[in-house]
Amino acid sequence: MTLPHLPDDLQERLRRAGVTDEESFRRALENDPQLAADLQAFLESNPRFLLPGLLREFAFVTDLEKLWTLWHKVPSDLEQPFTELIEHLLENGQPNVSSAEIGNLQAKLQIFRQLSKSVQLLPKASSQNLHIIFRELNHPAYRANKHRQLELYRQALQIVSQRTQPELWAMLHWKLANLLSQDSLSNHPENIEQAIYHYRLSLKVFNSKKYMYQWAKLHNNIAIAYTNRHFSERSDKSANIERAIAYHQQALEVFTRQAFPEDWAMTQNNLGEAYRIRIRGDRAENIEQAIAHYQQALEVYTRQADPERWAMTKNNLAIAYSERIRGDRAENIEQAIAHFHQALEVYTRQGNPERWAALQNNLANAYRERIRGDQGENIEQAIHYCQQALEVYTRQAFPRDWAMTQNNLANAYSDRTPYLADGDRAENIEQAIHHYQQALEVYTRQAFPEDWAMTQNNLANAYYSRIRGDRA
Repeated sequence: MTLPHLPDDLQERLRRAGVTDEESFRRALENDPQLAADLQAFLESNPRFLLPGLLREFAFVTDLEKLWTLWHKVPSDLEQPFTELIEHLLENGQPNVSSAEIGNLQAKLQIFRQLSKSVQLLPKASSQNLHIIFRELNHPAYRANKHRQLELYRQALQIVSQRTQPELWAMLHWKLANLLSQDSLSNHPENIEQAIYHYRLSLKVFNSKKYMYQWAKLHNNIAIAYTNRHFSERSDKSANIERAIAYHQQALEVFTRQAFPEDWAMTQNNLGEAYRIRIRGDRAENIEQAIAHYQQALEVYTRQADPERWAMTKNNLAIAYSERIRGDRAENIEQAIAHFHQALEVYTRQGNPERWAALQNNLANAYRERIRGDQGENIEQAIHYCQQALEVYTRQAFPRDWAMTQNNLANAYSDRTPYLADGDRAENIEQAIHHYQQALEVYTRQAFPEDWAMTQNNLANAYYSRIRGDRA
């Protein structure tokens, strides 16, 4: 990574810090506050240095999250030359750019302008308070504190109104909804309800007539929230999935493969997930629909073009094959195992330990279900993959995943019993009981009633088969 217009001393300091790409650049600034301060001072005194990079970033902004971040990066005295430069490029046209992409760029520019204008219309004191909030929201030290970010967005919404700053108001609701939807917060049912509420408020501004792309993006977000709601204890689970499917299908009215291939592929993947867990309709047909949607997503998500999303969709496709009702069961399991192994080519333990552990767990389940091959060896493979997953899924870091894997490991030990001699069989059942009991330390009746009931049933079966202890 080179920044040719920086002074020689800053270039040398960045080189010594090992800066080669954006990630190492970010780490260097976090580790060396003086370097960050000196670079900031240079940029403040030479703001036009930022224009080419900001323009490139604007061109690749794919959603309002990134547009929001970019808006904060543009210094106030650069806003006019920045927007004028984009206008000039749009007016003169660009080769190999579709009309849909031009329309999306124009919509992004319009929102960017409105964000700037919104702040200018605020009273001076309110504008200053908003800038203080934005500065804290974008400070690296506060990005990990999700609860503080929620508080800051709510403070900002007390300053901004829908009537006078509609786009900024809608953006704040959208950002708040996205934050509430994040994994660390969305485990709480009330957060999912709040996310849906704020997404819908954002739709009051980002309607299909004026902001077609943003309208579709919001529909996709709402659909994901309804899918997450399905896993909570609230409301009708089947109705949530039906709503998710409807919102995804509405998004696809805008996200065509020709106009927005990446958004189309992501929506296809999301639809696959919704159909895979769908309750209504024919279960076998739902799984076929899921497989079809995943396969469509993989037409865009190739390993070369987008390895991360390719691996994600491969994992999802593998799960669908493992649950498939139609076709040959043995072949379906082979397909699942093959797709899981392909996903592991990208999701390595070093690069993405959490997803790697999830795949280990998925492979364990697939080998337990496997029909082909030596059955005893298949169970050994299942135990191996569960043990691998538990190297990452510790009780402290991932309590629910840890409990799930403990239950799966216990199941594998239970399945192993018929392939062992009498002495080993007794020890094996003890192992199964031990792991079920560990799972129940997290799967309490109050916190996870369904998982608790399942594990209690498994534990009862293990005790029924127990050789040691008093048989009566």
